[in-house]
Amino acid sequence: MPSSFDSFEKEFPALAKLGCLAESYCHTDPNSALYKIRKIGETITSLVYEYDNLPVPTGSVSDIPQASRINALYDNRIINGLLAKSFTRLRKIGNEAVHEDLDSSVLVEELLPISYSLCFWFAETYGAKENQIPKEYHLPGELAPVAKKKVIIRIKKPKDFTAQEKSEEESEDKLIALAKEAAASAPKVKIELRRNRSLKANRARPLTEAETRELVDEQLRAVGWECDTTKFNQKIHGTKPQKGHNMVIAEWQTDSKIYNPGYADYC
Repeated sequence: MPSSFDSFEKEFPALAKLGCLAESYCHTDPNSALYKIRKIGETITSLVYEYDNLPVPTGSVSDIPQASRINALYDNRIINGLLAKSFTRLRKIGNEAVHEDLDSSVLVEELLPISYSLCFWFAETYGAKENQIPKEYHLPGELAPVAKKKVIIRIKKPKDFTAQEKSEEESEDKLIALAKEAAASAPKVKIELRRNRSLKANRARPLTEAETRELVDEQLRAVGWECDTTKFNQKIHGTKPQKGHNMVIAEWQTDSKIYNPGYADYC
């Protein structure tokens, strides 16, 4: 089945492979899908270090925590605040959910489009061609019932991999190693030119619903509301209003008798 990630196959096969595998797992094993999605974010930041020759205190780029890499990209003005938050959203997969009973399909449906959008930004900023028109991201069909169950989200560890997953991991890591070599040997670009390309790519990339909500959240917080879509969310967390708090709660379930029942963006 064709994937939206196929568009990165020619120049960045490691990202294409991770994206396609994430989609293939989202029907049967959402935790494995989430592992691949998080690895996309980690791969992109490691490649940025190689392309722009960012300083590595000791060891290799792989030894730098993802949070520190994201901060470095932001401090060097390679990414803006919204991109940093999107990378952080992928980094936190599994961290905040280990002890929570969450609907895995909600996370997969939210994070696959974000990972695709970040891949497009990276390809536009570091690829050979600029000004590509982003394709609309399409989720890989209706999630199967197994992926719609409420499950404890735990990112798999290598020791828990099946034989097939170990083989996939080895193949991915070889592609990533080749990508790092290519990035390290690529002609260096002045940082101002890189920042300009990043800015243009960020403007062109398709914002996901989650990222759009983040922008709205910032605007609401600026005028005094308590607003955090990832935290105050009825659909995901069952958030309810609290006395004495000016809360804006995202994805509030409705039971309209006039229109179709569903979820209001904010309440």
